[in-house]
Amino acid sequence: MNRVHHLTFVVRDLEASLARFCRDFAVGAVHKEELSDRGVLTARFLSGELWFVLVQPVSDGIPMQHLREHGEGLLLVSFHTPDLDFALADFAARGVKSRGTRRTGVGNWQVVELESDAVPGSVAQLCLDAELSNVPG
Repeated sequence: MNRVHHLTFVVRDLEASLARFCRDFAVGAVHKEELSDRGVLTARFLSGELWFVLVQPVSDGIPMQHLREHGEGLLLVSFHTPDLDFALADFAARGVKSRGTRRTGVGNWQVVELESDAVPGSVAQLCLDAELSNVPG
């Protein structure tokens, strides 16, 4: 784990938030997905090597709960790892447990949340992105 893979922001209105990002930051290609198992609509785009992910909760779940409790803003920081099992074992050896199990997120990324308060008000997450698994750095 040596770089941030993506930042996820929870928003009330995906299209309005995406329009602001596109206007203010000259966003290029946007990928949209619905993650029905998470109860969210998503839009993601690259800025350099960092993905920005916007999620609009459409049903109850962790993103909706976060929106209700904290309002719009940073939901999670996801760190890239080329080996999710090794990274989880490494964190466990340092006393940091996983929260839940591995699941598939946007872009078919494999993700696991961590029980860490290192990112105040947000969730820390590990991410295995198959497209980056063989890229050094």
